[in-house]
Amino acid sequence: MAITVEAKPPFGLGQRVEDVHVLLEMQHPHEAAAEFRSKMDAMRSEVRRLLAQDGITGYSEQQRDRDIQAWAALDKSGSRWLAFFVACQVRPA
Repeated sequence: MAITVEAKPPFGLGQRVEDVHVLLEMQHPHEAAAEFRSKMDAMRSEVRRLLAQDGITGYSEQQRDRDIQAWAALDKSGSRWLAFFVACQVRPA
């Protein structure tokens, strides 16, 4: 299943989600002007909101796989560190 962002135009951007997140971090040359910077910040915020609305975050597959391995190891150990690790991943609504 292709994520809309990853689908080729005209259905999507034809870009990997990770690349879109990198692009959002790039500063435009005109951002020295407060008004332009404000507009860019609003655009970035809206793109992030739309991606999150579709369940897309900046969380890469490599990060996910690393965390799954860590969770599995903690779960097998039966330690309370698993609960601590999971609690650290929760963000307030």
